[in-house]
Amino acid sequence: ADASFKITAPMTGSGWVALRAVGASDAEQLGAAAQAHTGAVYVEVGGLPMKPVAESAARFVVWIDRLMQLVEMRNNFEHPAQKTQTMQLLRRGRAFYAQRAAEVMPESGGSR
Repeated sequence: ADASFKITAPMTGSGWVALRAVGASDAEQLGAAAQAHTGAVYVEVGGLPMKPVAESAARFVVWIDRLMQLVEMRNNFEHPAQKTQTMQLLRRGRAFYAQRAAEVMPESGGSR
């Protein structure tokens, strides 16, 4: 089915926007709701880059951890090298977001 929409979303700071669609749960996806998500559209406001947000970076670390568990659990790759490559990419992504979370949220108890 085709769908279209128009929305105005004022942005007070640089960041990104995306569209997410959520459907009914699917037994083949471990009972989770079926989802689709567009790629991010990055927006700069006032020529300034997006500021890192510690909570967002930390959520990505948790999400990647769960994704890595799912990859290990399902292990449905045609060749072992595909799993190795996937896990390497996930580890790189996890390290990236863990570093971003640490940069904007030092362990010394910085404010949130």
